[in-house]
Amino acid sequence: MRSLFLRQPFGGKNPTPNPIPLRNRPPISSLMETRARRRKGNALMENNTEKKTANRPRRAAKEEEEKGEKTKRTRGRQREAQELDSNTVGDIEDFFPEEAQRIRTALLGWYDSNCRVLPWRTASSGSACGVHGSGKDECDVEQERAYAVWVSEVMLQQTRVSTVISYYNRWMDKWPTIHHLAAASQEEVNEMWAGLGYYRRARFLLEGAKSIVREGKLPRTASELRKVRGIGDYTAGAIASIAFNELNDNLPRQCL
Repeated sequence: MRSLFLRQPFGGKNPTPNPIPLRNRPPISSLMETRARRRKGNALMENNTEKKTANRPRRAAKEEEEKGEKTKRTRGRQREAQELDSNTVGDIEDFFPEEAQRIRTALLGWYDSNCRVLPWRTASSGSACGVHGSGKDECDVEQERAYAVWVSEVMLQQTRVSTVISYYNRWMDKWPTIHHLAAASQEEVNEMWAGLGYYRRARFLLEGAKSIVREGKLPRTASELRKVRGIGDYTAGAIASIAFNELNDNLPRQCL
């Protein structure tokens, strides 16, 4: 009986039979169709490669055009920024003295007419929003004003004004001066502070008051106030400018 598999060449190592039996081999027509499809696919690939090669200069030109448009937009924005900077009003020091004084007078007049009436402003200001001192020594008035500003600034940290008002009034009724606060205990202070949160602020207020009483009085300058425990840059600047008429650049507050 004739073998169904192709014979292998003689002398090969470990000869294996042809895995495709003769009776199962595809007809010649199918092989020719397969070869034709392959040739067609190769032709399409070559055609696409030629198209890509031909389109490279066109794509490069388009990319160059887009790059030019982007550069033009960037330069336009830079020119607009320069024009805006040239039209921007400078600092108050850049004005003539007469202009600066006119602006300051207008701002302070607007403030006196429109400011909110708040208890710490009443204690710390002599403007229309507050009252003048009542015959006390000027140094004592400044110290009381500085203490009031300090308490209000600490309470107002991350807390609404409407919430702080009642706490501030109760605090000042119980401890009207820094000496009264320095004599208080931490438990009393925490009990008064309950509801405001961030009890670290209350602890720093009490510790700062005790250290100030030991030293004698509240410092008058922002640089010295920063040395008090719990008083940062902003609070030091507020106390120095509002209570002692000093700014960080050593200009009097009346120049604002």
